Amino acid sequence: MSYGMDKDFERITAALSVTDNKFWNRVGKYVDSSMIEDPGAQAVYKLCRDISNDHGAPSLEVVKQRAAFLMDDGKLDNDTLQDVHGVLELSKDSWDGEAILGELVGPVRQAMFRSISKRITTAGVSNREPKFDGFIDDMLLCDKLGVSIADQDVPASEFGLDSDDLIDNAPTYIQMPTGVAELDLLLRGGPCLGSLITTLGDSKSGKSMILNHIGAVAALHNENVGYLSLELNEADVHRRLMAAIAGVSINDLMDVNTRREASQIIKTLYKKNALGKIFVGTFQPKTINEREVCAWFDKQEKDKGVRIRTRIVDYGDLIVSSKREDRESEYKTGFTVWAALKAMANGDGNPNWVHTASQAKRPEWKPGQPIPVLGRGSTGDSRHKYQLSDLFLTMTPQPDISARNGYIWMVDADRHFGATGQATDVVPHMRHMGRMADISGLGLREEELSGLGGNSNTPTKMGEQGRTLGAPRGDSFHPYEEAHPQQSVGRVRWRGRLLLPPRHLGDC
Repeated sequence: MSYGMDKDFERITAALSVTDNKFWNRVGKYVDSSMIEDPGAQAVYKLCRDISNDHGAPSLEVVKQRAAFLMDDGKLDNDTLQDVHGVLELSKDSWDGEAILGELVGPVRQAMFRSISKRITTAGVSNREPKFDGFIDDMLLCDKLGVSIADQDVPASEFGLDSDDLIDNAPTYIQMPTGVAELDLLLRGGPCLGSLITTLGDSKSGKSMILNHIGAVAALHNENVGYLSLELNEADVHRRLMAAIAGVSINDLMDVNTRREASQIIKTLYKKNALGKIFVGTFQPKTINEREVCAWFDKQEKDKGVRIRTRIVDYGDLIVSSKREDRESEYKTGFTVWAALKAMANGDGNPNWVHTASQAKRPEWKPGQPIPVLGRGSTGDSRHKYQLSDLFLTMTPQPDISARNGYIWMVDADRHFGATGQATDVVPHMRHMGRMADISGLGLREEELSGLGGNSNTPTKMGEQGRTLGAPRGDSFHPYEEAHPQQSVGRVRWRGRLLLPPRHLGDC
């Protein structure tokens, strides 16, 4: 199928897409290159699309450079290269861009409408309930195709008059606690929906464990979780999550009876709608790029038929860049990867919590002395990691690298609430249970697990009854299992109450 345009006209529109950014942004970037018949124009549109995905609007020099690279890699033959140069030569002539844009909009819009109609028909006959939000956005795009921003009817909001409604409905008003009460207190409840959260930690200091902890806490608040690991195998991830949720030592899960009891707790939580679904995927380090990472989460949503708002990537440093020019630069790779994770957090109208971690430079310290608190200066390879993160946390084990006694958590960057530079005291951990803090207050009471009642931990809306932030752990809390005989080997018991629910600022 083609647009049915004259080939000379196709070549002119391709040349304008290269040299006129307004032309490209208003219509050129919506041209489907497979529907262009002229080989040179088709190749130019493909080049423009690739460059736009990587860097923004294309330019003449960048298109020439990208074409030369593809020629050197054997991905572009000499005849096509000459056709590309022929199209680019047309950019030297003077063209009436507005008139050409007006002629191009019609066939492009018709093709887009046909595509949308086909997708709607396919969705209507599928077994799953169709989601039409994306179709509506595409229809609106079709309607405004070719119209400049200055001519679009985009009303401005008025401060004071529209403020309350805008703030009340903003995704930043939905927060999910980390489960580390001291840290959530600094964050006024926890990370905001639509945030990219990066945790910086030294090697073997617990980066994967904090991500495991976050996943367990989110699930215990009835949020669906996608967990993609580039470091652990699936069995290890499942074991850690099971331990964190059921409240049992990871090692004790090697005992069949303990694992059976832990599994029963999880089944009961599912039965009572008190545990979100968790979907786990694993890849080898440095085998998957940022686009494939984001696509994996989207595919899980599509395949499972559920919304997955909590997305965990363990961890960002192990992702490769899809861009050829980034392959020899960890600095550039950091930008590409974190920019993609940031875009996934924004979610294009469907915001998510995106959690990842990054490797810190090993701090200088002497055995027996407290480890210096990590900061952004300890970030390896790329400053873009903290620049692009909405929330940048550091975790520093105390007093030794094994994190035997606990962690100091520092908010090194906070885009939403200005907690930057604040730190906790040493927070005891429960790493042997897959937890970075005591979360025994989450989930169901013991009597609820016995079938005496139900509980729903769905994130609250503005105005709904909230819970007290930072509820005390109690004087009896200790990080080690031997201090909790109710959680001893082979005896899994669920102690607790709802402690830190997801909340809105209106609950403060």
